[in-house]
Amino acid sequence: MLAGAGEPEAALEQARQAVAVRPDYAENHMTLGWAHYSAGRFGEAATAYRRATELLPDYAWAFQMLGTSLMMRGDLEGAAAPYREAIRLAPDARAWANLGYVYYAQGRLPDAVRAYEEAARLEPGSGTIRRSLGDARGKAGDAAGAHEDWRAAVDLSRAALKVNPRDARQLKNMAICLAKLGEREEALKVAGRALEASPGSADARYGVAVVRALLGDTEVALAVLGEALELGASPAQAEQDDDLAAVRALSGFRPLLEKAKTAHTKEVKRAS
Repeated sequence: MLAGAGEPEAALEQARQAVAVRPDYAENHMTLGWAHYSAGRFGEAATAYRRATELLPDYAWAFQMLGTSLMMRGDLEGAAAPYREAIRLAPDARAWANLGYVYYAQGRLPDAVRAYEEAARLEPGSGTIRRSLGDARGKAGDAAGAHEDWRAAVDLSRAALKVNPRDARQLKNMAICLAKLGEREEALKVAGRALEASPGSADARYGVAVVRALLGDTEVALAVLGEALELGASPAQAEQDDDLAAVRALSGFRPLLEKAKTAHTKEVKRAS
């Protein structure tokens, strides 16, 4: 609750107390991992989740979150094994999709497409998975397939928004897909709705930065990306994200990234 309310330090203190009281209880380490993850401390999150996998080796979600923490830290090779273990224990669309991201970032495009296809089969209503499948197909040279997936992703997110019109994650997904499809005005409108729905969210601001970058508004994208990084967005993700390629070409991108990495390191030391 404290992490969700934007109080990461208080959340972290409660999680540490829980671990101190019951150090051999896996769920306490899961909570500690989430407190670190929510604050953008992905290395510390990975340590906590790894301990949870040691205490409860058949808990697929612990392996899933270990992989995600390592991935957000930039350790793609390290993330692959926990994702595969999570899939072995309990095949899950999110684990397949995350493994697909690892393959995509490593340039293993046929493997990425197959992983995303399996994720989409397990969760056909996910607009975010369908967007990622489109990204993989597009990078593999299948432009028509990519556009079909992005259009389907827009429709899936639009359907989800009928249930919760202020779902920032769905709004972000829809805005990015619209930008990829070249629908500038609608993409900007939906991106604005995502930010209104979750103004303090690093993920929402990161999505706006991606939309602006895809539409060629590179200076605006860089400024918003800086805000997202300050809120805890992953520098490693920004460094790898193909959707931010136009922003990475700007002279201000590297200093912004280094500033975020330095700030994160100082914060981790202070919280340790």
